[in-house]
Amino acid sequence: MELFDEEMLATQKNGNKKTATIILVIIIILLVLVTALIGVIFYLKQSSLTVTLNGAVNPNLKNILYFRDGDTSKPYIPIKQVASFLGYEAYNGNYTTKSEENNQCYVECEDEVAMFTLNSNLLYKTMPSEDTDYEYFYIDEPVIAMNNELYTTMDGIEKAFNVQFNYNVESKDINIYTMPYLISFYTPQITGYGYSEISEDFTNQKAVIDDMLVVANEKDRVGVIQASTGEVILEVKYQDINYLQHTSDFLVVDNDKMGIISSDKKTKVDIQYDSIDLMDYDAELYRVELDGRYGVIDFKGNTIINLDYEQIGIDASQFKQNDLKNGYILADTLIPVKQNKLWGFFDTSGNQKTECKYDNVGYVAANNQNGYSLVVVPDYNVIVVGKEKKYTLIDATGEEVWNFFPFDSVYINVSSGTTSYKMTYNSETLDLIEYLDRMGYGKNNNKNNINNSQNTTNTNTETNETDTNNQQNAQENSQNNENEEGQANTENAEQQNNGQEQENPEQQPQQ
Repeated sequence: MELFDEEMLATQKNGNKKTATIILVIIIILLVLVTALIGVIFYLKQSSLTVTLNGAVNPNLKNILYFRDGDTSKPYIPIKQVASFLGYEAYNGNYTTKSEENNQCYVECEDEVAMFTLNSNLLYKTMPSEDTDYEYFYIDEPVIAMNNELYTTMDGIEKAFNVQFNYNVESKDINIYTMPYLISFYTPQITGYGYSEISEDFTNQKAVIDDMLVVANEKDRVGVIQASTGEVILEVKYQDINYLQHTSDFLVVDNDKMGIISSDKKTKVDIQYDSIDLMDYDAELYRVELDGRYGVIDFKGNTIINLDYEQIGIDASQFKQNDLKNGYILADTLIPVKQNKLWGFFDTSGNQKTECKYDNVGYVAANNQNGYSLVVVPDYNVIVVGKEKKYTLIDATGEEVWNFFPFDSVYINVSSGTTSYKMTYNSETLDLIEYLDRMGYGKNNNKNNINNSQNTTNTNTETNETDTNNQQNAQENSQNNENEEGQANTENAEQQNNGQEQENPEQQPQQ
């Protein structure tokens, strides 16, 4: 009996050892599996891109991203598709001159319009409710096209839609925050900082993208704080403040006078002007007004054009079909100024290029005319100027293409979607581009000495009349073919004998 019990005990001990071994093996296997599972989860998390919009994961937004040439560090985003996620509407074509062209598109909200163009890194923005000049911003990469859709980078999305677009490449997390969301997020916090409200002005609210807020106190005095910390950037003591997005500076108003102070508290423009308007970011120029007179200063406050003029810049809204983005600087270099009701031009360095002698800058088409107003001929950088209801052109140096005023009108013609440029002379309609090409004004090629051929022709055409073909021959061969010039003069004299009395222009346009 005792022997049997000992055998039973020995069997139980062996069984227990086997069970313990099995349990230990199972535990080890489970630990390995858990470790592997954690590793797999961690790997999947690291290799899978997560996109959140205003704090919520948005897989639909993730699905529209495109990584060009396998470069996972720079996503491209389809502009029209992303617009609906960010509270904007999107359309093909140009905002100013509507069309269905798919090499351009624009996005629009209640307060702003932003326009993109294929292969360009320029983004234009304007306010839809006002006739304001366009602002332009540079995007880090040109716009690309894929499957008839325009794509831009994170930088383009940020600047067009006024959003924060943060991408952590290592963790593969994209976080997008819209401006309305950020304003609503910080609104409850400003009372704790001692302020009554965040500015409701759309332009001022853009400062939140750069972690700044324009705030007011109970006395309606205005200042600027850092959004994330509440730290004071500009003390809350000003009558008004306007955020300047291009430079991240602030236009401040005190006692009805304006100046500019930077976000690091440095005074860039003294508070002394009645108005300050950005003319051009690249040229770094502001138009300033004091006591009803206008001048130009640079971003450092230095005077470029004295405060002597009754107007600087033209009304760009009169030339919408001309796609004029800026009424302050024409043909890239010339600033129109008005004095004693006459127009002249300075360059962007402050050098006067023409006297104030023109009645008009640009030709404004009548409502019943089959054409559109024109001030600058694109690509040729020539400007339409007028005097006593007659018109001529000047180039980007201020030189007159014709040193007289031969045209009754100079305008844009649009037919079957094709844009052309026309001029009328003695009831004849001429092609302006053909004539500029013939004069040597190729695209983006402004002649510095435009009167050489004119002077030679003028010496032999003092009694010029309107035989257009003969005048063309005289213009093209005046320097080398005196016989043709003599023939032109003879025929013009015959026209005079036939009683065709006309003005005696020094040089007539050719058809």
